[in-house]
Amino acid sequence: MLGPVRFTCALGAVAVVGCLFLTVPMAKVPGISLPPLESFRGERRLMGSRFPLGQAVDLSQGHLRMGGKAIGRLPGKVIGVGGYMHAALAKDLGFEAFRTWGGGSTPWALQAAATADALVVAGLDMKRDPQYYVGPENCKNMDQSKWWRSEADQILKVVRQNKDNPRILWWIVGNELESPHPLDQQDCVWRRVNWMANKLKEIDKKHPVGIAIAGCDPLKLSRFAAICKDVDILGMNLYGNDHWGISKTLQRAGWWKAWALTECGTAAPWQVPETSWHGLMEPMTSTRKGQFIFNGLHRCKLDDRCVGFFAFLWGWKWEKTGTWFGLLDTWTEAGGIPSGYLNDVLQPMLDEISPDWAWPMKLRIHLENVIIWSPNGTSGNPVLGFNAHQGAQVPVDLKIVATPDEAEGNIWMNWYVAPETTVNRKSDGNVPEKPMHIIPNAVFYCKNGYRGIVQTQLLKPGSYRLYAFARRTRYGDHTVREASASIPFHVGNQSCHSVLHGQHGCYTKVTEAMTKAQRMGVCQWPAAGLLPSSTFEEF
Repeated sequence: MLGPVRFTCALGAVAVVGCLFLTVPMAKVPGISLPPLESFRGERRLMGSRFPLGQAVDLSQGHLRMGGKAIGRLPGKVIGVGGYMHAALAKDLGFEAFRTWGGGSTPWALQAAATADALVVAGLDMKRDPQYYVGPENCKNMDQSKWWRSEADQILKVVRQNKDNPRILWWIVGNELESPHPLDQQDCVWRRVNWMANKLKEIDKKHPVGIAIAGCDPLKLSRFAAICKDVDILGMNLYGNDHWGISKTLQRAGWWKAWALTECGTAAPWQVPETSWHGLMEPMTSTRKGQFIFNGLHRCKLDDRCVGFFAFLWGWKWEKTGTWFGLLDTWTEAGGIPSGYLNDVLQPMLDEISPDWAWPMKLRIHLENVIIWSPNGTSGNPVLGFNAHQGAQVPVDLKIVATPDEAEGNIWMNWYVAPETTVNRKSDGNVPEKPMHIIPNAVFYCKNGYRGIVQTQLLKPGSYRLYAFARRTRYGDHTVREASASIPFHVGNQSCHSVLHGQHGCYTKVTEAMTKAQRMGVCQWPAAGLLPSSTFEEF
């Protein structure tokens, strides 16, 4: 446990990785605004596109083709992001497509795609409420429901308005529609999806129709494959290591057609272990998270039937924490900016897909480790976060890795504390959450140093989260890169102070957390001071 410790800001050491630089000008990358929608007819920007625009899209030989030509940097596949803002940046980084969730955003996404010479996988809203998927009129005679006929009219209106736009790649009928329904009660959902796909194909014969489902449960996949014969592309939203073995999982389920990772991200809130005070063990640094996304891209590359990969999320959102999913930091309360700081979670992927001249190849910053210091001067890697007495001042260091740059600008830190969320970790991510507000002055730090000191005397007993951001820029350029860390901690006594054999409740809790962390690949075990035999005294 941490007692009162006081010290001033100190500069930490920066581990510098050598890097050979090309003398290529760095372009400013502003976020895009949304001017009035333009007519896409006769659009001059189609000239010189990397895609054969205006041609029908087909899936012959398991590849995405336009006018019979395989498209994409990886032939027959597109690499994109979930979201469509910041189009100029997406283009600079080499992304080829935007994925949307609702029909209302389709015109804006198409305009952004024209700016970035990208394509759009357009989502179409469908109701998820269970009441619309019960009873004979909803599940048997599919044309009987007056409500569904009206719903289809609204969905197909979006299709009619946009089907001739040359930037449309394929349609997605619904996002995670099955989530509110038990696994053994999803057949009606799949029948309705297939019904909608069939209707869509009647009015648009030039584009494939897909879906986006949550996860890859074998029972779910087998029922989907048996019922949704008119769906061309099975999209899956997969997180953490869910994509391991996905090709064989699909084959065993009977799906032999095209598939895509319509969302791919780090280990999610519903997958990770909890601390003894119920704090979620978000993968601690953005640098570590990047491997999950890269591995998903690699899975897609290895399977000829994978036609698309979309990293989640191109932008920022609060989901359990302020750092869990966003690829761009626009969290202004924590020092982000509306045009977005590019987070290093994408770096492993960018190393694979970005042009050699792109500035993210050169201007890098990563977090190699986070170190907590105890009162006796020992340190630990806070894989499970930390606990402190109220009144303790807790030093936390960031071990930073940064590339040298001839136009080196500032490297600076921002530290913040916010209460831990009270939202259930398994709550629906499609429902917006209210962000937890930053607590002023809860961390003492020097902006140009690599240490923050948590001021627990300003905090009431309870659960919190420490956020750390390492940011850098170049002189004469607005380009900013960042790496981030998210650390759960508790102020006051906790139920699992010591974790020893014979203390069944605490020992079992930490052992379960360790086992689950190993299985999910969330963190590395064993870690100093975090074995089941540890008393946790150093924290």
